[in-house]
Amino acid sequence: MGLKPLITFEDGEAKIIGKARGDKKAISSLVERCISERKPGTNYSLVYGNNGEAFEKLKTACAEALEIPPIAEYQVGCVIGINTGPNIIGILYRT
Repeated sequence: MGLKPLITFEDGEAKIIGKARGDKKAISSLVERCISERKPGTNYSLVYGNNGEAFEKLKTACAEALEIPPIAEYQVGCVIGINTGPNIIGILYRT
């Protein structure tokens, strides 16, 4: 089916905030949420697992939609990967 869960971390807990069908919709949902929650001009970072193609699409979408580049890009380790799956992509930012 290609369903991708959209997960946030609040107060130390993971919460599912929605689902998207396919990488394209998941990426646009992540970027839209970042735009609506992140204070303009504040820094953000990108995270990724083994899905390099989706990560490159996320980087491109962020470059087009956000006014500054990410301050860092991190590949997740095994502890996060075992909980999220190997194809994780995400945006880290403060609200």
